[in-house]
Amino acid sequence: MKKIYSALLFVFTLLSLNGYAVTYTFIGNGNYATPSNWQGGIRPHYDDINGDTIVIEGNCTLDVPFRYTNIGHIWVKPGGLLTLSGVFLSNNFENDSGTLRIDGIVNNNVSFRHMSPVVLTGTFNNYGAYFFYGSSLTLNSGSTFENFVGGRVISGTITVHPGSNFINSGTLDGTVVINGNGNIINRGVLAPGNSPGTATINGNYTATASAVHNFEVGGLAASSYDRLNVSGNVVLAGTLNIALINGFAPATGNPDLSIITGTISGTFSTVNLPSRYQLVYTANSVLLRYLATLPVTFTKVDVRKEGGAARILWQVQSQVNVVRYDIEKSDNGSVFHKIGEIASSQADTYSLPDYQPKNKTFYRIKAIDIDGSFRYSAVVNYQNGNSLLSLKLFPNPIQGEVTLQHTTSTSKSKISVYSLDGKVVMTVVPAVGVQSTNLDFTSLKKGAYVLSYKVGDGIEESIKLIK
Repeated sequence: MKKIYSALLFVFTLLSLNGYAVTYTFIGNGNYATPSNWQGGIRPHYDDINGDTIVIEGNCTLDVPFRYTNIGHIWVKPGGLLTLSGVFLSNNFENDSGTLRIDGIVNNNVSFRHMSPVVLTGTFNNYGAYFFYGSSLTLNSGSTFENFVGGRVISGTITVHPGSNFINSGTLDGTVVINGNGNIINRGVLAPGNSPGTATINGNYTATASAVHNFEVGGLAASSYDRLNVSGNVVLAGTLNIALINGFAPATGNPDLSIITGTISGTFSTVNLPSRYQLVYTANSVLLRYLATLPVTFTKVDVRKEGGAARILWQVQSQVNVVRYDIEKSDNGSVFHKIGEIASSQADTYSLPDYQPKNKTFYRIKAIDIDGSFRYSAVVNYQNGNSLLSLKLFPNPIQGEVTLQHTTSTSKSKISVYSLDGKVVMTVVPAVGVQSTNLDFTSLKKGAYVLSYKVGDGIEESIKLIK
């Protein structure tokens, strides 16, 4: 029997070496290396199928490094299953110049590399690393490619036809282009570009609550920051992380960076931005905006009962050229008068007692810059020993740029502006840990609007504004 097998193997090898295409069919249930799992008992090579065709009709496990070249082809037929696994991390599956057609199921647990097309009508479950080398992946109708937790899909062109699904629960990074009108669902990590670069989706994109978007900014040119460009609908959710790279230092007057384009709906539930950046949602883009340098940023203003007195406390950051702080008081929240001042010492926290508080008193801090310019803190309403921070927009009626006073923001805070018919016309994510946010309403048409401030955890305040 061994002699017969050796003779057949010699004949198949001779045919292959002399340019004759040979078809090998896996019909068993088990390992690729076992000859009895192959039709006729003849197993093909591991490292070079040399123009031959491998057909998978059974349940095949391949657990060694594998490479096929010279226009070799692999076809996983309907009902067939190809599982790529291995003990060593160096194990890989390489497609140099043939075609891999998948009508059944492939489970990839290794480093999957291909330079020639992969056509999917069945299911590809990726748990390892999926590398494109100038090649493409095509998802035909009825197919599903899912990148599971721990898996990576790196730099390639993917065509997602209608009726197919591309689902990312792992990491999708590098310069990825997705064409077609199938369903692109992100449950994992999207990290566009090659530090930085662009992910392009010619179709629709949906992020779920578990999705994480890691974007990097290394400059102002379009090629210097990560972008997600979508031709269709974009449904946002999950987390957005922005990091500055390559020594980039933002400055006053920097233009807005359009990091996501498409027909936008939804917002990120958690946003982590570099200092002084703000996220702005519009109908067709998500913008990263750098705020102009101001004399000071108030991070917290509070009033505490101290015996019969009220102590006003405030915390600051970015004290640029501030010479002093004036403490102002009001009985009605409209007309204020100065009750004291403290010179700037570049400390983070300041305080001043008021020995004559009333049952209801309003306080605010005025930061005076070296050139005479100034900025006010939020107004604190002190009543019967308790302090309250109310939502306030000034000036109102508005013209262009305004300041919104609000309770201390968190990573889940969000500012939304609605027209009176309930449509969202602007959404802004404030910097974390501040009590006021600058807003630019220049693009808003004249009329009445409702501004909503969501602190997070279901807490929301609203005010009416007029332009």
